[in-house]
Amino acid sequence: MLEYLEEKHVLHRQNGRFYWTSEIYPAQEVSLRSASSENFVIVDTTNPDPKVIGEIDLYTAPLLLHDEAIYIHQSQQYHVDKLDWDRKKAYVHEVNVDYYTDAQEKTDLKVLDIFEKEPT
Repeated sequence: MLEYLEEKHVLHRQNGRFYWTSEIYPAQEVSLRSASSENFVIVDTTNPDPKVIGEIDLYTAPLLLHDEAIYIHQSQQYHVDKLDWDRKKAYVHEVNVDYYTDAQEKTDLKVLDIFEKEPT
């Protein structure tokens, strides 16, 4: 991997060590919350002047911000009115209800085919 990054002029090798040579900071394009650089912006439409209250990563958005969900942000409950995939925005408004949405993601994996097997 280091040699690959050296070929792409991201790293420079000197005296057996590699040094960062790219113009951008190494973690600049890496989200601390996910591997995706695309986020959904959460827009509070409770008042006539809508405001952005947060962001959520692309992969978590359908679990927590789907239409009709109750989303909790800084201890306040919000009803999700619309999840706009094209604009990457979730439109919410404040509510005071005695429930919230609890997302669950389940994955079931199974082997479909074995192409090679190491002798045991």
